[in-house]
Amino acid sequence: MIEFLNYTRDIKFDEKPDYALIKNLFKKLSDREKIEIDYNYDWSQLKKPEPTEGDIRQEQNNKTNMNTNVNDNSTKVDTFPMKNMKK
Repeated sequence: MIEFLNYTRDIKFDEKPDYALIKNLFKKLSDREKIEIDYNYDWSQLKKPEPTEGDIRQEQNNKTNMNTNVNDNSTKVDTFPMKNMKK
């Protein structure tokens, strides 16, 4: 790991990194530390959380409110509560 830090600290901004060297350094580190690389990354496992009852109720309320807020003279929906807005 020290080799990697020294390499990255010494490389110039406009130099192209030696990706093979960097990959080899991490490969040696993983072998030395007996880290099995399964290419199963945390971010590839992230799933959208299941909606709670409150989320479902809120979505249903939003749909109901959209239907009741339609102005007779237009197809626009009032999506902002007017009571908090300054005139």
